[in-house]
Amino acid sequence: TWAGRSDCRHCAVRSLMVFSALPEDAFTSVLGGIQHSMHPSQSVLYEQGQPGKFILSIRHGWVKLIHADANGVTRIVRLMGAGSLLGLELFSLRQQEYYLQSAVSYGEVDLCRIPLSTMRRLSEEYPELYPGILRRSQEHVNAADEVIASFSTGALRQRIGHVLSFLSREMSQQGGFSLMSVAEVAALVG
Repeated sequence: TWAGRSDCRHCAVRSLMVFSALPEDAFTSVLGGIQHSMHPSQSVLYEQGQPGKFILSIRHGWVKLIHADANGVTRIVRLMGAGSLLGLELFSLRQQEYYLQSAVSYGEVDLCRIPLSTMRRLSEEYPELYPGILRRSQEHVNAADEVIASFSTGALRQRIGHVLSFLSREMSQQGGFSLMSVAEVAALVG
C-alpha cells in the first residue's frame, strides 16, 4: 500500500541520486507529492494499457516489466533494479497516456510513486537537471536491455544459465533470492 507524503530527500538519496542535485527548497515545493511504499513479491504495480499518472522510482528490489502481445502471449522484457525509473514512456514527447508494459515486483520492492505532474513541473522549473535524470534512467534501461539480450541469445541451456547466473549474482546482494517459476524463466528466455 502507498504511504502518505514521504520524506522526499530520503526517496531521492535511496533512488540512486535521481533527484539529489536539486536545491533543498525543491524537496518541499516540487517533490512534495511523492509517496513511498513497500510491496511484497508478485505485486502488480501497474498494468499494460492502464492510464498512467505516476512514474515509479525503485529504491530497493527488482521489478519485472512484462509485455503482452495481441494474442495474450506474455514476455518479461526487462528486469529493473534500484535507481530505475519506471513509466517514463508517459513523459515522452509522444504524450503517451498509457503504460506500455505491466510492472510486477520480483521479491519485496521499496518504491517511490512520483506524480507525472511533478515530473513535468521539475522539467519546467529545473530544466538544467532534467537531462541528467533522463540520462541516468536511460543507463538503467540500457543495462536491463543488455541483460535481457543475454537471456535470449544462444542455446536454451545457455540462456537458462545466464538467468541463473544473473539471479545469483545480482539479486543475492540483497541478502538472498528465490528462484523464478518455470513460467517466469520461460518468459525471460523466450
